[in-house]
Amino acid sequence: VTDASNPKPLGAYLTTEGKPPLGWGYRVLVSDKKAYISADQYKKKIGGIHIVDISNSSDLKRLGYFSAKEYGIEGGKQPRKFTRNMALSGKHLFVTDYNVGLVCLDISDPAQIKPAGQLELKDARGVCAGNGIIYCAFKGGIAIVAE
Repeated sequence: VTDASNPKPLGAYLTTEGKPPLGWGYRVLVSDKKAYISADQYKKKIGGIHIVDISNSSDLKRLGYFSAKEYGIEGGKQPRKFTRNMALSGKHLFVTDYNVGLVCLDISDPAQIKPAGQLELKDARGVCAGNGIIYCAFKGGIAIVAE
């Protein structure tokens, strides 16, 4: 931003359009000319993750998406649709989901995002990564997890 008093849009990406539409944009994380966007439930559509090429701000392109319905705890009682916060660590994206907990996604190929693991935590909310450790805030406190 060269003039904070007069910001100018350079481009836009709509999480609610495309196939499938994956909810309201909730959080964004940027690394290596890619934007990772978590999307929450939208008009009864399930949430998920979008990976977008942001190398050309006037021509943003979706590289991949991952629907929250594609992961879950076996026998889970809650619908899986509240993808919220994210942390990037190497080729893994750690995502919090209120109903599932902490989910690890393999993003080595953005067109083929795959679940790599998960940890059940009630009302998982915030997550950050550092030095091979994942820190996840949840309703009861914080979980510290080795990657």
